[in-house]
Amino acid sequence: YNINAEHRFDTSGTVLNFSADYANYAGTRNANSYNPFSDINNAEAFPSNIFKSKHETDIKIYTQKLDFSKNITKTLVFETGAKNTIVNSHNTYTFEKKDIPTGQYILDTTVSNENLYLETIVAGYINLKKELKNSSLQAGLRGENTFVDNENKTTGFFLKRNYLNFFPNVSFDYSKSENHKFQFNISRRIDRPNYKDLNPFKSYQDNFSVTVGNPYLLPQTSYNFTFTHSYRRWLTNTVTYSRYSNYILASDLQDDTSKATISSQNNLKRMDHYAYTAFIQKKIKKWWNCTFSGSVF
Repeated sequence: YNINAEHRFDTSGTVLNFSADYANYAGTRNANSYNPFSDINNAEAFPSNIFKSKHETDIKIYTQKLDFSKNITKTLVFETGAKNTIVNSHNTYTFEKKDIPTGQYILDTTVSNENLYLETIVAGYINLKKELKNSSLQAGLRGENTFVDNENKTTGFFLKRNYLNFFPNVSFDYSKSENHKFQFNISRRIDRPNYKDLNPFKSYQDNFSVTVGNPYLLPQTSYNFTFTHSYRRWLTNTVTYSRYSNYILASDLQDDTSKATISSQNNLKRMDHYAYTAFIQKKIKKWWNCTFSGSVF
């Protein structure tokens, strides 16, 4: 659901925008797993391990945003705004094992869980755009303050976090001629983990495959440097370098006792990413267009 309003103060581009959004994501995932144990003659070596699980998810997202824009001169634009986002995620995981003699399913309280996750993000930004003779410059700064409450109703686990981040952004475009155009960008970004990866649930795919959430997972941040050269609008070369902090990495570990593979998400202290990308789009004949792209990283 969305509601928005706009007010124009004048005809020169002074505008105030307000918007509010509400989104609800709800779902249920049922799974059944049958794990037989056989010897080399296909005879039953151990009783089968049979279980079923039910994962119920209810995520509510509330967003309010206010943006203000003003043309200070014909070539200079000032922008500022604020945004508030509230995410309420409620997850319930029920795990039942089948008792072979009775045929009844019994709740496993060591795996079943109920988790509540509340995240509030308060953000604000300022931005300036300047048009020059053969170029344009844009510079801005965004600040975000994040509050997190992660509570497991079953185990009594509770984690409270509060972190402040700033994200500068500078972009410069230069047209040397119709044949050569250049763009340079520096920015800092944040990528938050998926909510399902923060829930400390053990989700069994089978007897030897387990997925576990990590409530201590931190968002990853990155500084990004990008340089792009365009030639005659048909050839584009892009060079990118990114430095990641707390990089979110999927990892698989083995429990030597149960022999189960445990999949989870963890933070890597640092990652450096280098990339080169070429993009070609050219009309060879009236009836023939060629498109090519490739990356090395």
